[in-house]
Amino acid sequence: MRNRRDIFAFTGKNVMRAVIFALVLMLQSGLWLPRISAEERTPVYYGDLDGNGKVTVRDALRILKHVAGMEQLQGASALKLADLDEDGRITERDVLKVLYICVGRESVREYAEQTGGTSAPENTKEPEETEVVKMNVQIADAVFTAVLEDNAAVREFVDMMRQGPVTIRMNDYGSFEKVGALGTSLTTNDRQTTTTAGDIVLYQGNQIVMFYGSNAWSYTRIGHIDDLSGWEDALGTGSITAVFSIAE
Repeated sequence: MRNRRDIFAFTGKNVMRAVIFALVLMLQSGLWLPRISAEERTPVYYGDLDGNGKVTVRDALRILKHVAGMEQLQGASALKLADLDEDGRITERDVLKVLYICVGRESVREYAEQTGGTSAPENTKEPEETEVVKMNVQIADAVFTAVLEDNAAVREFVDMMRQGPVTIRMNDYGSFEKVGALGTSLTTNDRQTTTTAGDIVLYQGNQIVMFYGSNAWSYTRIGHIDDLSGWEDALGTGSITAVFSIAE
């Protein structure tokens, strides 16, 4: 009769059999498949525009090119990741913050967990019920409707219109636009833009410009007239008074 200790002794062959048996069980049960917990997912960081998990000088250069109008960032995700100070615009300040991260003067901040790919997930927050997407532009007896952009300047302009219609005296410039002083400054998000008839933009932060022709310059977009019927005739060739109000 063998010693009880011998029964439980592991030889090299027994160990190999046990490992093979365990692997078979894992394959059959699906335990072999990799599992990634929420903690193991690669985070998305503000400033990481190439999605490599790091914030580098290369990312700063991409933001700088966008600010300079040399190479525009594409997609809402990239624009959000480039807005490090979350002020609704991309400026030299965001470039500086990326450089501070590179030299360790600021800590990298996580944007959100990845849900696939290398881009940050889109903002899925439901819009507020009071969100305004259109405004009226009245010139003499003609009333036009403009579809508004979604940026800080528009939100501030909407707040002004909530207090009452905004009236601006506008003068002709270059035989392609009407421009008038707003009387206050709004938050700019200027980008090199080629305008078309019906575009409404913010110039230098404090002037509203309405186009009946085309021009290329750095503007912050406000909106666009959705029906241009009679638009050019209403603007005419001289000075006009435009009244901006929230569309019902």
